[in-house]
Amino acid sequence: MKNKVLLLLLLIAKFGFGQQITGNLQYQANQEIKLLGYNGFNTIELAKTTIDGAGNFTLDYDANYKGMGYLETADKSQLLDRKSVV
Repeated sequence: MKNKVLLLLLLIAKFGFGQQITGNLQYQANQEIKLLGYNGFNTIELAKTTIDGAGNFTLDYDANYKGMGYLETADKSQLLDRKSVV
């Protein structure tokens, strides 16, 4: 019974109080990806994971973070498609 309560609390903490970014970057497969944000003028790491072989990733970060963030891959790829920018 104690284990079930602990599992429930862990699931609530994991899925109930955070934000999630998912995506696909097929050309960056198997690379580390980071979600970076700012605290004043300092860059902070909000989350990191490894992109799977198909290019899929999920980043979980604190729902209390307010501010701008950006994604950075291990090869420092630009993740903005210039063709779609007007």
